[in-house]
Amino acid sequence: SVSGGARPSFRIAGVAMAMLWVDKHRPKTLDELDYHKDLSTRLKRVATTGDLPHMLFTGPSGAGKSTRVHALLRELYGPGIDMVKVETRSVAPNPSSPSTTVDIQVVVSNYHLAVTPSDVGRKDRAVVMQLIKEIAAHPPLGKHT
Repeated sequence: SVSGGARPSFRIAGVAMAMLWVDKHRPKTLDELDYHKDLSTRLKRVATTGDLPHMLFTGPSGAGKSTRVHALLRELYGPGIDMVKVETRSVAPNPSSPSTTVDIQVVVSNYHLAVTPSDVGRKDRAVVMQLIKEIAAHPPLGKHT
């Protein structure tokens, strides 16, 4: 929580929290991203068509994946994507053995789900495949709901 007279930047479950400088000044829109402009242009074009496929973003730590994805989601859905919750999901990496599960933290909003597969070690591929199957089994109710 916030101490020392600092003004809160946001609240989580009613508790005032201070925001890190890097988070406060992170680019919020695709237009604000000044690296890989061609990628931002392509993502904007995809966003305006309304025909948005499922996407996986990969790359090394610190490459800007989360920043770019959040900018794209904000372009599509507005500030509602900032209202997230962290959940722990139990996933059976091997469907033939559903009693053996691994727990993985997921960040979810009404519009997206974010995971860090490396959190589950060598089972990362199987866990991602199972999460994708779960998501595909429950298609969204509407284009922007």
